[in-house]
Parts: sequence; structure tokens; C-alpha cells
Amino acid sequence: MAPGCEDGVQNGDESDVDCGGTECEACELGESCVFSDDCATGYCTGGVCVDESCENVSCGDEEACYRGVCYLACEESDACDPSSRCYQGACIPTDCSEVVCRAGEACYRGVCYEASVCSETSDCQPSEAGPWGECVFGDNVCALTGVESRMVTTFSCGESGTCEMSEAIEERDCRRELSVDQQCGEPIDSGWSECVYASPCDTTGERVRDIITFVCSEGSCEQVEERLVDTRGCERDTIGAICNAEEVTEWGPCRADVPGEVCNTAGTRTRERTEYHCTDGGCSASTVTESEVCVLRTAGRVCGIGMRRITDCMATGGTINSCTEAGQQTTTITTPVCGTTGACDQTVTTTEDSACQIYVEEGTYCSMVIPVDSRECVMGRWRVSTWDPKCDGQGTCEAIRSTYDDGPCMEARCQMGHPCETSSGQAGCCSSENVCVSNSDPNPVPCLM
Repeated sequence: MAPGCEDGVQNGDESDVDCGGTECEACELGESCVFSDDCATGYCTGGVCVDESCENVSCGDEEACYRGVCYLACEESDACDPSSRCYQGACIPTDCSEVVCRAGEACYRGVCYEASVCSETSDCQPSEAGPWGECVFGDNVCALTGVESRMVTTFSCGESGTCEMSEAIEERDCRRELSVDQQCGEPIDSGWSECVYASPCDTTGERVRDIITFVCSEGSCEQVEERLVDTRGCERDTIGAICNAEEVTEWGPCRADVPGEVCNTAGTRTRERTEYHCTDGGCSASTVTESEVCVLRTAGRVCGIGMRRITDCMATGGTINSCTEAGQQTTTITTPVCGTTGACDQTVTTTEDSACQIYVEEGTYCSMVIPVDSRECVMGRWRVSTWDPKCDGQGTCEAIRSTYDDGPCMEARCQMGHPCETSSGQAGCCSSENVCVSNSDPNPVPCLM
């Protein structure tokens, strides 16, 4: 858009906003200037349009001249302290008690103006408008429409018949154009994340970086998120790198260094350690066997052939049967064991009492049920059989048979089928072998008569 004298912006060759230069109207008192022609008064001192009283006055860098006096320079009233006002580019005290105005002038808030005689307002001088101030957009840095203001001084015919001065602030909308990348907040940069790899042995990975910027868009502040992805920064050499947690087995049992030496305390135990490292083929395992010295606990271990001693069976006064007496015997076992020095130099002795039996001497009479004595005629002689209960020396009571000859006898002939009497006096019948068989025999012989 071409520069203009009513666009509310200082552009072209203007010395202030919409004034000065070769194209626009001359600037009023207090407005900026470069040359005297930029000012309606024709006086430009220190870059500010002044009246003739300030033509030869030299003020400091941050001061402005008003009626020959240097004051703090200003562009808006906010730049002055509460007891002053910004007028014609200078902070003028508002107290009129110390202001001396020229003849025909009156003081209004520290400023002298021409108080001419009037009968109506049209007799007074025309209104004066100060320069438009800066376009204010408030806290919204993205606002396209703002407000600018200026002080307008008007003169009206008062009740006293003189022109009276009054001031009012005039406001108007103003606009601005913002660049497409106009930022409205501090960017937030997460920085590069840690590299992420698909596996511990991968040589390439990926990292990300999130950047949040705040950019004006159509009068409001919008958040723009961008994620950057990088792989070059994650390149690495993984050969030999650990790719998995090592695995260590438990220590095995302590084994003797010299097998066969029962009491030797010197031993060794082993375990396996597996480590994982990256190779060209990926994550590979390597296992080594570790060993360490250990001490065998051999004390008390049997290290030789023991001795057993059994006492004689001693009677305790009890009877098991008529041929066996109750007794007790003690067994003493002495066993060689390993000592604390690793040698077979100790013994352990244990005793145990146990029940035993004492057998009555062989031939000793005992008690039992014995057969009935018998007497039979054998070969013309009487043979008598008797029975005696006697111990056999092994704890058993046996019936011992004794026989003796008791003189001659007549052996009766036994005819088959005839009744007869056995040698024990039982009734029977004669068999075909001429033997008298008792009728109570399991296989009796029937009598024919």
C-alpha cells in the first residue's frame, strides 16, 4: 500500500505521523521534524517543532522546549509524572499558580492560550488537535486492530465573554499488518530425545525433537507443533557392546581336590558365567567356567573300618520258656572318623543294649506234654517205651524216648479178619499182614467174625 497522509503511520518522507515532508501538511508544536519547513511555526529545534521562543534554546537529549523553557520530552501523557501533562512534546506542570501568561492570554492546566473577547464561540480561535499517539493493541500481540488517541483543544465563548480553553481525548481505531511468521510467545524446544534402537546391537536408531512455536494468525496466537526425526545422530558401533544381562549359575558343590582322601578338607567348586556381546551376527553368548577354593567339612566323616565288641548275655531274671532265660547284652562300636585337622585321627564310640536269650543246658528236664508209655511183644521179648521231657540246649523242650527189655513173651498170632487187641489194649482186627489194627485207626480193618 502506497504511503498516505491519513493512514495513521509515519511513512514516506513524513517527519511525524501524517505530517511533515514534501507531501503532507506541516507538523504542529511538539511534533517531530527534520527541517524548519516540516513545522507550521517554521521553527524546528532538537527535532521538535517549537514556537519562536524556543528557536535559540538548546535542550538535552531527553528534553523538549516550551516557550523558552526545557522540560522532560514526551509523546504521551503516560510519560509524564501525575502533576504534569504532555503538551507540544514537553511535560508541562498542570499548576497554573506559577504560570505567567502574556497579555490577552489565560492559563489552562499550565498552558497559556489566547483569551480573546467573544460574543459567541465562532469568535474564538479554531480547535487544535495534537498528533495521534501510538496505536495501542493491549496485551494481545497478535491484534490487528488497536486504538490511537490524541488531545483535542477546543475554545468556546464563556459566560465572562472571553474564549475559554478545554481539552478532550479523541480516539480512533487503527490497524497494522503482521508478518506471516510473527511470533507471539517464546518457542518451546524439547531438545533431542535419547536414541531409540530396535535391539541392543542395532547400529542405527532414531531420536526425536519436539518444537512448539506460537505464531499470530488472524488476530489470535496459535500453537504450532513440529516434530523433527533424526537418524544420523544415532549411528553407533556396537561390536563388543553388552546386549543382555549376564547370567551366573549358583556355585556347585565343593569337591575334593584329591579324590579318595576322605578327610582332606581342600576342595574346589565351580559355576558358569554367561555374557552376551554384540557381534556381526547379532547378540551372541559366551560361557566361561569359574572356580574357587572351598573347604570341605570332613570332620566326623567315617574314615576307616570300625570295631564291634559284644558282651556275654547276662541273665536278667526273666524266663521265656522252661528251656530259655531272658538276658541282656551290650554292643560297643568304635568307629574311626576325620578330625578337625583333615586327618583320620579321631574315633567315635557308641554303645547299645539289646535283649538276648540264655539256653538251659542240654538234658535238663523241662515241662511239656509227652506220649504215654507203651509195652509190646517184639520177637518174643517185651519191649517197654518211656518218654522224658528234656531241653535240647537250643531253647527247645523235646520228648526223649527211652526203651528197655522187660523179659520173654508169647507172641500171639493174628489171623486175618479175627478180632484182636493191640499192645496198648485197644480193640481191633487183624490185617492181611497179621497185624492188629485198632478200630480207631484212620484206616481200620473190618472184622469178618
